[in-house]
Amino acid sequence: MPTARRRQSDIAQHLMHSATGYAGERGYRLGDGAESLMQATMAKAARRISYRAGRMVSAQPPVVGERSRAEVEAQLLAQAERQTHTLIDAMIEASQVIPNYAAERPGIIGEQTYDGALRLICPLWPFC
Repeated sequence: MPTARRRQSDIAQHLMHSATGYAGERGYRLGDGAESLMQATMAKAARRISYRAGRMVSAQPPVVGERSRAEVEAQLLAQAERQTHTLIDAMIEASQVIPNYAAERPGIIGEQTYDGALRLICPLWPFC
């Protein structure tokens, strides 16, 4: 059975892959600064997923009935993946409203768009 830290690492990697893949589908890629910010954000999201799953499973009575922690984490991961797409969409939107950003960095979403996106979407679990 994987340790909690290993599960969190796997979740963070999955979310990061989802973010970069979705950005690519939309015709964008993460700039270097945004990539490191997103990695930290996905690690934080993974910790929040793991924590929430643990709380839901250990509650008395369990909030999730008879479902296992892995099943609860999978459900929360699916929700977080949808929210990851929301974050990427907000970064793309921010790239269009920051003066000269899209013209100077075509197809790139970066640190400035990350900050702008968080202002648009927070408080959106599990990122904010």
